[in-house]
Amino acid sequence: MPHPSAAGDKGGTPQHPALYVPANRTHSHLDVRPAFRCHHSLLPSRPAANGAKYSATAAAHIINQLHDGHSIAANHSNHNKANHTMIKKCLFPAAGYGTRFLPATKAMPKEVLPVLDKPLIQYGVEEAVDAGMQNIAIITGRGKRAIEDHFDISYELEQQISGTAKENQLADIRRIIEDCTFSYTRQIEMRGLGHAILTGETLIGQEPFGVILADDLCVGEDDGVMAQMLKIYEKYRCSVVAIEEVDPAEVHKYGVIDGRALEDGIYVVNSMVEKPDQADAPSNLAVIGRYILTPDIFDILRRTPPGKNGELQITDALQIQAKENMVLAYKFKGRRFDCGSVDGFVDATNYFYQQRCGGKPCND
Repeated sequence: MPHPSAAGDKGGTPQHPALYVPANRTHSHLDVRPAFRCHHSLLPSRPAANGAKYSATAAAHIINQLHDGHSIAANHSNHNKANHTMIKKCLFPAAGYGTRFLPATKAMPKEVLPVLDKPLIQYGVEEAVDAGMQNIAIITGRGKRAIEDHFDISYELEQQISGTAKENQLADIRRIIEDCTFSYTRQIEMRGLGHAILTGETLIGQEPFGVILADDLCVGEDDGVMAQMLKIYEKYRCSVVAIEEVDPAEVHKYGVIDGRALEDGIYVVNSMVEKPDQADAPSNLAVIGRYILTPDIFDILRRTPPGKNGELQITDALQIQAKENMVLAYKFKGRRFDCGSVDGFVDATNYFYQQRCGGKPCND
């Protein structure tokens, strides 16, 4: 699989990465400069009540330079530093049925299926906390009460194991409960990821926020994936999606981007296609379950028409946002396990078992 190339020399125009291109498309299709527009009217004109604010200045600056054919990486590093804003909220859509794990998920949320001795969603929450996002907003549904119970104190259990060797096994979850604030709302009907994110507007408000899909269990090389993405957001102040190269035969399972190289591993999104056929895919760079979104995404979702199967797709909304403002795609450093599939779940379990126990039996 070809590896995306870095942006061009600092003094020249960034070159498009060497990506998989379907046989019926030419490479020049990927190299067309998108006609970006930056609509400030879509964005809040003043800080939100909690002091958070979002500005399209950085996006407009980048778009203008791309139109002029300049390299961005060298001269944008200090742009907007004075407007530093830490993202505090992370949204977890967790209302899905988990049908690929039936019958286990008939009465048990897929998000609490354990990888070793820790539920999937806890790995995601820990990743968010490591990125400084301590306000955790979770979209739940019927039969998801176990998620709320997990992020709560169990007085009876803690009383029972107090003073024993088992007490230390609750140290990580206790730290999360003490450090984080959890809020919940229900998605009444399953109408796609875009609808789930729109349902979370009441928990997020008018400020930028992270989104983590617990099904995608990610291990960063140095920083966690969300922490890596946060650095990009703080530099460019626009929505950021995490991407990875996938086998061309697998593109029909993902949202796929067409983009222009901005920096090494960072692309300005030209267009996005939800679950395309292999022949129609613009690249093999697939969006995974990590996003940083700006608050105008809620208004965009409200006017986004339903996509495949009548669902509201976040991919379609991000395509609109990419045309009206700017969306970046980031090829994260690390490894992803698709724990929404049995194979990926087993791979994750084996990986964390090896990391913890080194191939030897773990002590009880």
